[in-house]
Amino acid sequence: MAANECMNEERFFMQYVLPRETISPEAQGVTGLCCEEEKMMKNGVPVSAVDIKIASNKFSHWLQKFLMQFVLQIMD
Repeated sequence: MAANECMNEERFFMQYVLPRETISPEAQGVTGLCCEEEKMMKNGVPVSAVDIKIASNKFSHWLQKFLMQFVLQIMD
C-alpha cells in the first residue's frame, strides 16, 4: 500500500501488507515478494509488514493530515 502527496514528494505513505492468501509463484516473480511463517520478504530481504486492518488504520491517519490542511485552507 503506497501513496504520495503530489505537491511534496517527501510526504509519502508506504506499508507492506501481509496477504491473506498465498502469493502465487507468478506474482512472486513480478514483485519479488514472498511470505514465510508470517514474515514478508522482498527479493530475499525481510520487510516490515502488517495486517490489512493495521495498514488501513495507518493510511487513514496519514490522510487525515491532508484533510486538516484542506479544511484550514478553505477557512482562510
